[in-house]
Amino acid sequence: MKDAENILVAIICGGSGSRLWPISSEERPKQFSLLIKDKSLFQLTLQRAISLNPKKIIILTNEKYRFIVKSQIPKNIDVDIVLEPLSKNTAAPVAIASYIAKKNNIQNFLILPSDHYFKNFDAIKKGIDRKSLDKNKTTLFGIKPTTFDENFGYIRYSENYVKEFIEKPKKIPTNFFRDYLINSGIFLFNTNFFIEKFNKIDSKFYQNIIKSITSVGSNIDKDFLRLNTEIFKKIQKISIDYKFLEKISYKDQKVIFIKSFWSDLGSWKNLYSTLSKKNGSLSLNSTNEANILNSNKNIIIRDSNIKQKKIIITNLDQIAVLEKENNLFITKINDLEKLKNISNKKQIQNEQPVYDNRPWGSYRVIEDSEDYKIKILEIDPKSSISLQSHKSRSEHWVVLSGRANIINGNKNYNLKKNESTFIPKNTIHKITNNSKTNILRIIEIQTGTYFGEDDIKRYDKL
Repeated sequence: MKDAENILVAIICGGSGSRLWPISSEERPKQFSLLIKDKSLFQLTLQRAISLNPKKIIILTNEKYRFIVKSQIPKNIDVDIVLEPLSKNTAAPVAIASYIAKKNNIQNFLILPSDHYFKNFDAIKKGIDRKSLDKNKTTLFGIKPTTFDENFGYIRYSENYVKEFIEKPKKIPTNFFRDYLINSGIFLFNTNFFIEKFNKIDSKFYQNIIKSITSVGSNIDKDFLRLNTEIFKKIQKISIDYKFLEKISYKDQKVIFIKSFWSDLGSWKNLYSTLSKKNGSLSLNSTNEANILNSNKNIIIRDSNIKQKKIIITNLDQIAVLEKENNLFITKINDLEKLKNISNKKQIQNEQPVYDNRPWGSYRVIEDSEDYKIKILEIDPKSSISLQSHKSRSEHWVVLSGRANIINGNKNYNLKKNESTFIPKNTIHKITNNSKTNILRIIEIQTGTYFGEDDIKRYDKL
């Protein structure tokens, strides 16, 4: 898109997604779940960003999501990933985006939330035209509401300019359907204007943003830009709406109406009404398709990272069946919102993950007991696990596909499909996948007395 060639696109990946627990959690928020045709909301947002043909794309996310983010980015896409050591709401990541845009001589930057669903992104593209970029210092993109929802923030507007921001009103405002738009969280800023105005509002805040990026303690670690934690702690936790938009002149804020179906998929009701259904029921991530007989308006969401059993539902309406790692949740759809308050939620969240992304690929636990643990390791092309040893366990490796280069103590050798090796405890070891294209799959059988992920002594940096 020619008009976007001088734009930086910043995708913000934060939030806990607690209203959709357990399929969305603090450990893996909803934007990373495969909800739309085997793609996550984050992946769809990245596709939209790429379609704009911008000069640069950056991802702003929390440190703990770094491996999930990296695993969902196509290998041939060049993006920068900025890691926030702790959550500071949206003002901090937007300010970071402005600094990176300025540093790269990019005149404008676009903010995209990673957890929203659009059916038609062309409406956004049309708003990013040369006229808009040249004349408007701040552009907000709004959604025409079809119903009132007190969970949304709204923009009161007139003649395409902001008149007022209203955050999560408890009752419907006067002339709601005529004068109000849903605040989509999509913003287009002129870089120089943003930095100038932000420094007038709070220069100390912005200087701490710069210091967190440039000072000792910040660093580029492989594919990630890490911020200085101690400086970042000093930054106020506040939204960009309260910190910036409500403090600059409304005359500098143009509003563009997006003509597209939109949803933040922020509740079970929104999820059910938005996504496509089969025979009146919503079924997601089923590799082993559920049989739904004489039943209607049900929700079945499976965990795509574990082996799935057959589910048969008969003569039941408005029931939710949710599978999450080692747990199965069954409740009435109308009671789904109460799941996040269940008494043993903390205990469930503290369980060892069945599936996890790592810098080298991913692993999936297929069986776990007191005496052994069995995993499937998938190691990406040109990647390797760290050089490491374990105090409390030994490991048996069998190659399922690909070719593995093995360090086992003072030995270095290759294994191909159906070949295996044994790693005694306290022995330094490493697996490397030297292939440029093929994923290396290994079954790992651990035996010993303790199998926690903290029983790893590393000898080289990830």
